[in-house]
Amino acid sequence: MNQQTERTYLLSDLIGLPALVDGKRVGKLADVIVTESGKIPEVTHMLVSRSFGYKSLMVPWAGIKELTTERMAFDVRTLSELEGEPKAGQVCLKDHVLDKKVLDCDDDEIEVVYDIKLALRNGRLYATDVDCSRAAFLRRIGLKGLARLIRGLADRIRDDDTIPWVYVQRLPDDISGFKGDLKLNVLKEKLPEIHPVDLDEILEELEPDERLVIFNELEIEQASDTLEEVEPRVQRELISAMDKDRAAELINDMTPAQAADILAVLPATDIDAILERVDVNEVEKIQHLLEHHEEAIIHFSSSHAIRQPPAATVGQVMADYRHLAKDAD
Repeated sequence: MNQQTERTYLLSDLIGLPALVDGKRVGKLADVIVTESGKIPEVTHMLVSRSFGYKSLMVPWAGIKELTTERMAFDVRTLSELEGEPKAGQVCLKDHVLDKKVLDCDDDEIEVVYDIKLALRNGRLYATDVDCSRAAFLRRIGLKGLARLIRGLADRIRDDDTIPWVYVQRLPDDISGFKGDLKLNVLKEKLPEIHPVDLDEILEELEPDERLVIFNELEIEQASDTLEEVEPRVQRELISAMDKDRAAELINDMTPAQAADILAVLPATDIDAILERVDVNEVEKIQHLLEHHEEAIIHFSSSHAIRQPPAATVGQVMADYRHLAKDAD
């Protein structure tokens, strides 16, 4: 896959895609396989089913040349070298996760997983969210047209009932025999509150690519609030790596002082590129704050302070304040 490509997929749009080698169909995409070696699962293989009794193919993600909502293409010398089945520890998103109940940490049922969201970043594909929305349910039962209509209205009706995978407890190692439900590490009543501030500690623990994948899934308001919470090192990595238009959207959602604090950790070239896209009414204020950002506090101090002997009482100072403060700053 192109290392610079960034996009998102829904598992429901991928399952059943024709799998091509040199333009010739060799089977169809049956499942997406991930491993949970980090905070969010990373795709390692695509499982391709074949007809007429041929064995399934375990296609390594590194061998995928193209993945769209219309087809998947990959390179291989001979198909026989890819024949195989998922092994212990490999999670099949369709077979092992779809249609599972989602329970919180008190075992209260929340929803059912109808779809899974995947995000591509720097040539690596991650499973980022489990989708329990009405649109996902319609896709699951084959009503994709109606689901697309709901998805198109999502910004207005907020039919966005997804759960970030970082809140899903690790699945069992013997996943092939897994018959249970997905378990979260948060309570049901806490689920609406998990964005944005609660994410800062998780983001700081992730690898840079994983961090950006999760961060890019946040709404602008949530993302800007989260960005203010993480440490400067993580702020710098996130802003430097993300699309400059999105960075400008985040800056526009902040006060000039907040924006200056975030931008101050970046190289001058990145600052200029972002400010070119920021609301013109805010740029001057932000630039003024940036120019003075490194000034030491001593520059704002004064030698004209109010001085009183240790024996002076508060009552005496208050009574004489107007006189004492005449030449003070």
